[in-house]
This record gives sequence, C-alpha cells and structure tokens, in this order.
Amino acid sequence: YATSMLVRFSDEDVNGHANHSFQARLFEDAKEVIAQDATACPSLRSIAAKDVLAVVISYVAEVRALDALEARVATSQAGVLDVWVSRIHPKPGLVARGRL
Repeated sequence: YATSMLVRFSDEDVNGHANHSFQARLFEDAKEVIAQDATACPSLRSIAAKDVLAVVISYVAEVRALDALEARVATSQAGVLDVWVSRIHPKPGLVARGRL
C-alpha cells in the first residue's frame, strides 16, 4: 500500500528540517489512511484499525518543507505494519523505516 504526503513549513523545527516527531506522525497518518480506505487490502485494514501499542523508527535522512514523500506499508507478521517513507522530490531516497 502506498500513500503520498507533503512536508509543511509548520513541520520544520528551528534547524530548518522536520523533526523526529513529524516522521512518527507520518507513520500514524499512513496507518489511518489504510484504516479508512475501503479499497486497501483487508489484512492491512484489519491491522490498521487496531490501537498502536509501539512504534519503532529508524531515521535515515532529514526532510524539509515542500519535500514530497511516499509511505509504503506492508505486513510481514501478524498484527504488524512495516513502513518505509521515501522522499520522491527533491533528492529521491529512503528517509525512514519502521514498524507499528
């Protein structure tokens, strides 16, 4: 499953990049999009509909306002959503990965 997002200026901290709490919110937003999308895979929707008990995130790169991002979500074991967030534009590449 994939969903797109745009980093807002209000997501940046005083250093001019989005802080770690913003990237955690991206994971939660991707989960909520899946839970509400009637066309999403039923197994993903069932996991996404549950409460989050833990979040594990590995930060790979910083993001800034107006960066276009894509979150890809899959499941590799029961009850777990695996998430990869990539920057689409500019400088494409992985920015975070983790699990809910």
